[in-house]
Amino acid sequence: MELGGIFRITSLTGGTDLDPTGYVLAAGGVARRVGVNTTGDLPRLFAGTYSVGLSDVASNCTVSGDDPRMLAVTEGGTTTSTFQVTCVHTTKLALSSYGSIGVIYADGSNLVTLAAGSAPSWSPDESRIAFSCAGSGGAYDICTVSPDGTALVRVTSEQSPGFIDAAWKPDGSQIAAGSRRGGSLELYVMNPDGSGAMPITRNVGYRGRPAWSPDGTKIAFDCQVDAGNDDICVINADGTRFARLTSDPAADAAAAWKPDGSQIAFATSRYGAFEIVLMSSEGGGVARINGGTPGLDPAWSRDGAKIAFSREDGGCDPDNGCYDSYDVYVMNADGSALVQLSSAGDDHEPAWRP
Repeated sequence: MELGGIFRITSLTGGTDLDPTGYVLAAGGVARRVGVNTTGDLPRLFAGTYSVGLSDVASNCTVSGDDPRMLAVTEGGTTTSTFQVTCVHTTKLALSSYGSIGVIYADGSNLVTLAAGSAPSWSPDESRIAFSCAGSGGAYDICTVSPDGTALVRVTSEQSPGFIDAAWKPDGSQIAAGSRRGGSLELYVMNPDGSGAMPITRNVGYRGRPAWSPDGTKIAFDCQVDAGNDDICVINADGTRFARLTSDPAADAAAAWKPDGSQIAFATSRYGAFEIVLMSSEGGGVARINGGTPGLDPAWSRDGAKIAFSREDGGCDPDNGCYDSYDVYVMNADGSALVQLSSAGDDHEPAWRP
């Protein structure tokens, strides 16, 4: 005959951006992980009164009522209780990490790995993330996936050379990506399902990392107009009016448009180590941020107030020797309030959710 009683607890969660990892339910020194909308039993406990609570709740979610709460269980009885949780829309970023893409909250919590790949780009309606994924014959394709890691779709499926570095147009109608399908590496635009791929650059030194202007009329990208000199170039989305925005002998790369279209953030080595700088969206007026902010892969927040980027933080230790370590940081656009967002050691290519 078993002694004690059972707590049967329901978690009932509503709102948006539900906690991707669920919660920890605990009472009387025992705990179990539960889903966001589930009913489950805790292991049988001796009759008595216990503090029962949910923990490991995402920062954008709030538990209604008492948490923890005092509940009594009787000998041979079952005590039921419901924890109601409400979650609100929260800021998230996609990133690349150790050969996969993931999503992380803007406070650095709840990193969830979605799929093998790199270079994530959100669809404007937030429902899909496009990214570079491994294709056949050693090539790369463009895949899309839901932000919870489900419904993976390969939108291109060509033999080598394939496509790489996807970027979603702000209105969601097209995806830009690079391919060598015509021989040289060029910039293509295609429908979100991979159909209708057409090159819009020809022999302008396209090198990757396309970035749409906020109004969808232009695409900035890495280029080498002069062999061996990495710069930022731009072209109209219909393939007209190519222009070179930078021409410094140092390396310039990874353009990111400010949401109001007035500026472009990019990474440059013109001051030594790579750092994030700003320039006019027409080119020129290059300005350092806060006297110099080391980093790569800049990405603007949707309101233009913050910039996320990756930074090399390598070091040495007796066990592993010297190593490179990349993590994602967030700062205000003026360089203040710098916060380290991730610490896995190979996190880069951040992309804000629209």
